[in-house]
Amino acid sequence: MYTLASEFGQAPRAHARQLKAHPRILSSRSLPCFLVGTEELPDEIEVELQALTESITCDFSITTIDQVPDVSTSTRSFSNINFQSSSTTPLRFALETFAIEHPVSTSDLRVFEERLALYLATEAGVRSQGGDTEIVLVRKFLELQIARIKKALGIDIDHSEQSPDYLLGEVLRHVGGEDLVLLGEVMALTSRMDY
Repeated sequence: MYTLASEFGQAPRAHARQLKAHPRILSSRSLPCFLVGTEELPDEIEVELQALTESITCDFSITTIDQVPDVSTSTRSFSNINFQSSSTTPLRFALETFAIEHPVSTSDLRVFEERLALYLATEAGVRSQGGDTEIVLVRKFLELQIARIKKALGIDIDHSEQSPDYLLGEVLRHVGGEDLVLLGEVMALTSRMDY
């Protein structure tokens, strides 16, 4: 996965409460600025915390989902790609906002990895409060698109859980009551031969 790289300053005061909730990251000395709650995080999110801590900054003057501050990389912010700002469903938003170029190999992998970092950081903040998990669908869709780009570029995928086929299943597992037409569009993504 994309390795993020920059550092935070001092963690906000609220993070003192989180030392007990997130014992595995005590050694980092600086808790991520986007962790605004104390709930335990899923393993798949927690394993990314160190990389996110090193690359994500927070703007506490803007909140996005469930009082999570707007998170940014050096080039983009979550508030600019926040699915909750759209009047469409999460899946339609993902399909429209995170479409990739054709042929797939012409897509910018780094841009998609930065978008994923923003979604992971925001999801961590949401889930640290026990918040709504609608964001998971969009994050899984981004992971699917990244896997497709890597496949097109001939980049080795180390684990089967990072393959396009596996991630398609993960997206479909989180779609809820989305339109069947949209589900068909998602399913068609991994069958396209324009790599």
